[in-house]
Amino acid sequence: MLTPPQRPRAFLFRCRQQGRLPSALTLILSETDTAGPVTHPEYDPFLVRFYGALLVTMMAGRSRGESSMIAAWQEAIADDPLPNSRSAEAIAMRLLAMPLESNEDF
Repeated sequence: MLTPPQRPRAFLFRCRQQGRLPSALTLILSETDTAGPVTHPEYDPFLVRFYGALLVTMMAGRSRGESSMIAAWQEAIADDPLPNSRSAEAIAMRLLAMPLESNEDF
């Protein structure tokens, strides 16, 4: 089973760069599309899609990111034939339900 990083909020905070992150997530979504032709990338597309879904769900829960990118990911998560994306979404929802510490903004 795939697991999130040990400190997901710190990970998300470091990754968040306005402008670059939505573009990168849109590119990741298209490159890991399960309906596309089969290629043999040098990375695990299911793991990348898992963390993309985790990150986008966290961003959506905190009202961050571009709405078109979030909508595209939400649709892909709902339609994904494999459970990885939905598992990431469930983990993110549990993390979002946790109270924020006073020094966290994400």
